[in-house]
This record gives sequence, structure tokens and C-alpha cells, in this order.
Amino acid sequence: MNTVLHIGAIQALFLALLILSKKGKELPDYILSSWFIVIAINIFGQHWVMDHKVGPSWLYGLNFSLYFLHCPFFYFYVKALAKDYIKISTLKHSIPFLISVICILFFEFRGYKSQLREFSFLQSGTFSDIQYLLPLLLSLFIFFLVPVYVILIFRHLKSYENMILQEYSSIEDINLNWIRRCNYGLGIIWLVYIASWLGENVFHFLYQSGNFSATFYVITILIFYLGYYGFRQTGIFTDIPVNENKEPETKQEVNTTKLQDEQYDEYMDKILVFMEREKPYLNSVITIKELAKMLNMPVNTLSKVINQGLNKNFFDFINRYRVEEFKKEVIEKKNANLTLLAIAHDCGFNSKSSFNQIFKNHTGKTPTEYLKEVQKNQHT
Repeated sequence: MNTVLHIGAIQALFLALLILSKKGKELPDYILSSWFIVIAINIFGQHWVMDHKVGPSWLYGLNFSLYFLHCPFFYFYVKALAKDYIKISTLKHSIPFLISVICILFFEFRGYKSQLREFSFLQSGTFSDIQYLLPLLLSLFIFFLVPVYVILIFRHLKSYENMILQEYSSIEDINLNWIRRCNYGLGIIWLVYIASWLGENVFHFLYQSGNFSATFYVITILIFYLGYYGFRQTGIFTDIPVNENKEPETKQEVNTTKLQDEQYDEYMDKILVFMEREKPYLNSVITIKELAKMLNMPVNTLSKVINQGLNKNFFDFINRYRVEEFKKEVIEKKNANLTLLAIAHDCGFNSKSSFNQIFKNHTGKTPTEYLKEVQKNQHT
């Protein structure tokens, strides 16, 4: 089984180097590669320092402390992918790691080297004794820390999905499902850690430090998955940084932050007339930034009018026009020899799957069902 751990560590190092060698690296790439290096160190430490008791006692405890870095690394990676800027205040996520290191140093200087090396949490002894209580508290800290990050990451993903719908009209190339699966994987690792910890310390059917090894077997599988998608992934918001919209950049944008009813009507008329005349929705990859430029209108203003005036996000706003355009074109005689997908492409849709889903969401019918219904009505 140690071979599996070695493969996981080597794979993590290889993926870190692979990511660092790719062209056009961005912040998410540096975060992911750094995380892989930490994982590799943690796995090697698990095998040599923790299982084989190689090295000084404080090295054992330091390797344990690295557990507290994995969740923050993943959290920062998700934030960086969505261009959600990492501020100095986010360093607070390193506090659990620092607390653990301080505790390890405390053990070392107080002479609890045997307990530090074994780190067996439920050995004989009283919990009023710091050398037995402190390791237990650190382990319980991990138990509560992981689900907090899993929930936090899911909340961020939900927020990012909403932002994507506010910025883009086509989202086929923006896929967050793999990050969601990785987050599920983090939850699975947490469950394995708890089960194996209980197995060793409560039910006593796992060997010493088996809880750590079992956890790393699952981590090894996650490394392959995360490395594959992480290498291919680029930033989600490549054109519009998420937080930049919070601060108006021009005087015009400041003046239009609060719109009166008459301003809503003015901007609404301008937008609707432009949409009917110019049909910008036929561009399959149009974004809210591009449409705002065509309208000579601040992005924030356009977003407010669509959201508050029409009660829609940008994605639904554009695709409603595409659906209506398809409904017009599909009954035209000149398109009789075209497939439904060909007509859909001409109306701004990128793929068959997205077209079918969007059309059904707006009409309650599939494109084929809609066409049959139209043809039936024409013959009656």
C-alpha cells in the first residue's frame, strides 16, 4: 500500500512541474502547483516520518500541521479561478496551521517528544494532562474545519454561477462541475479520515497511524482528477474581473449608479430598440461588456436595467431573443431544408444540448415538439 502513497506523491510533484511549465500561467496555476507540492511533502512525510519514525519528533508534528493547509489551498484556488481577488485579510485562513505549529513547538520544548512522535490521541492518560488533551483537540479541530470549507466552497460556487449568468450569454465553455466534484471529494476524504480515526482510536481495528494512510489513499485518487482538470482550466472571468464592477471607474458610471424611474424607461427603450434592430444576440458569444459597448452604456447600468427593469439576468435576456428568433425562422419556407440545429446556430446558439435545454426552459416544449405543434396548427 505504500506504493500507492509513493505514486500519489510523485504524481503530485509531476503535476506541479507540468502546471508550472505551461504557457500563460495565471494565479490559479501557481496556487494549484504550490498545493500539489505541499501534498507531495505531506505524503512523503506520512510514509517516512510518521510510519517509519524517521527524523526528529518535531518533524512528525509539522507534517501533521500540513493537514490544515489543504482546505485553504483549495479555497484560494476556487477564488482565483473566478478572479475573486485574494486580499491580505484572507491570510486568516492560515491561522489553524499556525496554531498547530505553535502547539507542536510547545510539545517539543516541554519534552513531550514521545507523545509528539506517536500522536496517538486516546492512549491511557487523563485528558486534564496537556500532552493527551492537545493532540485530541487538534484532531477534533480538523473534524470541524473540513466541513466548514466544503460548505464555504459550495457557497462561492453558487455565487460564481450567478455571476456567470450576469456576464455571459453562452456558458458551454464555462464548466464548474469538476470543481464541485473535487469539493465532494474533499468531503469524502473527511469522512474517510473520521472513519479511520475512529477505527484506530475507538474501535482499535486499524494499525498505528492507519487513519492518516487511509486518508492519503483517497487523496491520491483526487490528485489525478484535480491535476487533469487543473492543467486545462483557465480563469472563469477572463474579460470582467468580478470585484471591479463594485467600484465605478468613470464619472458617468457614478452618475448612473442610482437610476430614477424615468431613467429606467429611457434606458429600457434604448436597449429594446437596439435589440430588435441590430440583433446582437445572433453573436453566439456576446457578453454584457460587449453589448454595453455597442449601446455606449456603462456595464453596471445595463446590468441594473436588465436585472431590475426586466427581472432577468443577462443570460436569460439574450437567450429569450434567440428562442423567439428561432420560432420565427423555423417556419420560414427558405429554411425548410435546414435542420433544427442549423437554424439554432444561425440564431446564436452554440450547441445542441444548450439549445434544447434553453428552448424547453422558455417554452415548456422541445424544439421538435414545438415544430410539430406549429405544423399541425398550419394544417387545421
